[in-house]
Amino acid sequence: MWTSAAIRRYVGNVATQGHPDRVLTYHVSCVGMVFPGDELIVELRHIAMRDGNVVVSIETTNSHSDKFLTGSAEVKQPITVYIFTGQGSQEPGMGMDLYNSSRCLRRCRYSPACPLWLLRHWYCQG
Repeated sequence: MWTSAAIRRYVGNVATQGHPDRVLTYHVSCVGMVFPGDELIVELRHIAMRDGNVVVSIETTNSHSDKFLTGSAEVKQPITVYIFTGQGSQEPGMGMDLYNSSRCLRRCRYSPACPLWLLRHWYCQG
């Protein structure tokens, strides 16, 4: 029971990139035995999509490759935003009100970790 809960926590952290509340379903079956001191290896595979959610297979084995637990989980995808900028500004200063009101956009402008920053520099340099 504890091992299943630990694997559920692992799935919640890995498959959802740190947002375990996005795990919608989790179904597993014990198909083998685990012994004290066994090192368990958890494999997650994206196997399907269901109603826009990712379906992940779960397979847990010990260090001797004996299966211990198998199952699946359904994970809600993160919200994705697409920004289409068009061909250029229609008027000087266009979009500055959004930039000035959004702390996130202001931080993103100077951060190489931000996808918008990477896109802007790739486009300007390429």
